[in-house]
Amino acid sequence: MMKSIITIFFLIFSFQVYAQKLDSLKLMVDLKELSSDKYQGRAPGTYGGRLAQLFLVNRFKEIGLKAYHEEYKQGVTVLGEKLDRKGPDSIWNFKQVKGANIIGFIPGKKKEVIVISAHYDHIGIFEKRIYNGADDNASGVAALLSMAEYFTKNTPHHTLMFAAFDAEELFMMGSMGFFKNLPIPEGDIVMNLNMDMIGTNSDYEMYAGGTHYYKEFKPMLRKIWGGRSNIGLRFGYDIPRTKDDRTFRSDHLMFHLSGIPFLYFGVPEHLNYHQTTDDYDNISHSFYYTGANLILDTLIELDRNFPDVNRRENIFKK
Repeated sequence: MMKSIITIFFLIFSFQVYAQKLDSLKLMVDLKELSSDKYQGRAPGTYGGRLAQLFLVNRFKEIGLKAYHEEYKQGVTVLGEKLDRKGPDSIWNFKQVKGANIIGFIPGKKKEVIVISAHYDHIGIFEKRIYNGADDNASGVAALLSMAEYFTKNTPHHTLMFAAFDAEELFMMGSMGFFKNLPIPEGDIVMNLNMDMIGTNSDYEMYAGGTHYYKEFKPMLRKIWGGRSNIGLRFGYDIPRTKDDRTFRSDHLMFHLSGIPFLYFGVPEHLNYHQTTDDYDNISHSFYYTGANLILDTLIELDRNFPDVNRRENIFKK
């Protein structure tokens, strides 16, 4: 009971600070649904993975996103292999399955595109136990859905593409497939904002990646995040040859390798990471709601006042 009272208090405080930019109820309902046992851990090519695709397609329709592909689905080929590791990370022993990225967009006043992304897959069932992946990464996907809903009511300047990627847990094969069959010219994409695990951190800190390469983003982030909440924003998780470098750890990598600027938001790997305990009940509701709103504020500022950021060399076109 006391935990529920504390959660309600922090949510009320968040409402006052952020004027309810995001619908907290829909945010939590989407998170709870996508991380339920019904979806069997959302592994690529499985019944649970396909059920998650159907859920996302229906939500994209409800929100009113426009589609590049039939039923919002961009098919991707997912290759598996038996990893030389113990535990649930070793379950990828199939040869090849079909996956799908779920992609929609909101037309803006400009043709330039900001891609907002989060992977919806997780590691599925291992030894008859379901790994629901509430933080990893139902949290990012539910935030993506709420942000899309916000911008259907607040017309953006840039065109906003919302991409729920499959197979991130398998070496980012979903976002890799996205670049093999881009629905728009690559030159129209000005940046990627990627969310991967934003649901809980006992230290009340969010990690930001991308500013080592794209320094123009840092002043804006400091302005938005500094002193406006009890969540701190930590930089330095994108520095090459350091143990905490997360540049190669999620779908923003494919944008970076293509020379497209990125910002990544996430939390450190916690005790529930890739465990059966990564469930809805272990999400910090106040942290999650406040962090999602701050990421939305970041996106709003990027849309209105995009900084002059230089694209890097595309390694695929060398």
